[in-house]
Amino acid sequence: MVVYNFKEQFADLVASGEKCQTIRRLGKRSHARAGDRLQLYTGQRTKSCRKLGEAICTSVTPIKILIGYIPTSGAYIRDIIIYQADNPTGYGEPVGDNFAIARFAMADGFRAKPGRNAQGQMADFFCKKSRL
Repeated sequence: MVVYNFKEQFADLVASGEKCQTIRRLGKRSHARAGDRLQLYTGQRTKSCRKLGEAICTSVTPIKILIGYIPTSGAYIRDIIIYQADNPTGYGEPVGDNFAIARFAMADGFRAKPGRNAQGQMADFFCKKSRL
């Protein structure tokens, strides 16, 4: 059984089944593999911990996320490119065009807001999380 904790901003999307993917950094702990049973929580190790549901992992795809800055009307904004990690020493094929990346970002729980598209919201989230 693999347990995943989600930030509160994603909890309702996970509980409803609308967010059915997650991005996790490789590290010391092992992650789910296809066929593994998952327990999904928010607020773990707090008094407000709640179980969001259970699921079966259907697939695992290694990816690399590249966050860059693109010029737009005199300013720079963060943008994101997602690659399939086919090659451990480099980048594989991009996930797709901006529409595919936007769909990927929305499937991961990010939504467009005034002045910022879904993939921009995702880029901002990972920059903040990684302190970039």
